[in-house]
Amino acid sequence: MEKRVYETQPVRHEYLLTESGRDFYGVILAMTSWGDRWLADEAGPPVVTRHETCGHDAHGEVVCSHCKEPLAWEDVTARPGPGYPGKLLARPDVRRRFKLDGPEQPTTAAD
Repeated sequence: MEKRVYETQPVRHEYLLTESGRDFYGVILAMTSWGDRWLADEAGPPVVTRHETCGHDAHGEVVCSHCKEPLAWEDVTARPGPGYPGKLLARPDVRRRFKLDGPEQPTTAAD
């Protein structure tokens, strides 16, 4: 959040989202969807999100950036990316965690 003066007599402030705060919005929508599923009562969710572009109510959903299918815990695998520290990949516990002793080996910046 960023604090800005919007009135000087008396001094009053407003709090605006920074770029990183706006970028966090997807996380807020995902958390809201979780809360609506697990905590809303029979009346429904307390707040709905309207997508102004199409005019419909929407909910946050995490989808694959390639095929646009919803992502579920059982359908994804974490693996080290190009920024993962190469020296850590030599550790047996890290190799087990990422299942690196199988046929597919990741490429990292250290390779």
